[in-house]
Amino acid sequence: PSDDITSSNFLALMKRQVESGEVCGVMLATPCCSFSIAAGRGGRPLRSKQHPWGLPSLYGRELERVTQGNALAKVSLRIFEMCGLQSIPCIVENPGNSYLWHLPEIISSLQNHRVLSIDQCAFGTRWRKRTKLACYSMW
Repeated sequence: PSDDITSSNFLALMKRQVESGEVCGVMLATPCCSFSIAAGRGGRPLRSKQHPWGLPSLYGRELERVTQGNALAKVSLRIFEMCGLQSIPCIVENPGNSYLWHLPEIISSLQNHRVLSIDQCAFGTRWRKRTKLACYSMW
């Protein structure tokens, strides 16, 4: 429980640290385990572009995975916004085709910020691992 970044205690601590100037930059790599399009390859999909918060037909373990992913996405968004209010550089990272980028709150929050795409792959490979970085106050 003391390491739960979705707890109100953690968010209050983060807010105090951001507002007091203790934080000079933040990198958020929101876990993509339920936001990845690959999450549904072994079975039923968990999300879609129309339902980025999770498909309405989910139950059991699938619903638990999506609920946990949603909580982590909300924390990332809150921290991104906290940093924005204090003009602290902040980056949110996720795969390029992640459903995270389809959340209406993320789309709205990123309208005035830079979103970069980078490919992370070994030189010379035929595939790429496209990643997006949403950046606040970096330039």
